[in-house]
Amino acid sequence: MELKLQEYKQTDFDACMDLFDSNCPAYFAIEERIDYQNYLKFNEDKYLLGYIDESLIGCFGITKHDQITCSISWIMVSPSHHRGGYGSQMMEHFLDYVRKMNMKRVLVATSQHAENFFKKFGANREGYIEDGWGKGMHQVNMEIDL
Repeated sequence: MELKLQEYKQTDFDACMDLFDSNCPAYFAIEERIDYQNYLKFNEDKYLLGYIDESLIGCFGITKHDQITCSISWIMVSPSHHRGGYGSQMMEHFLDYVRKMNMKRVLVATSQHAENFFKKFGANREGYIEDGWGKGMHQVNMEIDL
């Protein structure tokens, strides 16, 4: 089933926080919750929400750093929809979008739990910080060359 993507609005805050909470502690450290709240409240990046039948099941952000470098931010899928291809749909949309922006490099900051997902899209590990996101949640820094 195809995701319907819509831009984030402040009225989506609670639904996004519920989605984040559903992914804790398996995919995000609880220590990251305040960072995500601040991202939603104050960040001006493009943040897209993915819906199936009016239900929020995923989201991701596009952060532009300079003329050729960007990153994917806060990508997540509802655990009840994992392995349904929705994360891949979001990544494909993200990559198509940033290629049209003439980006050449994508930075990915993820955890050990999602590293293999990003490898499917050409990401290579550039760094590793044990407990970088919180106890037992290691930070894996990756890069995709476009």
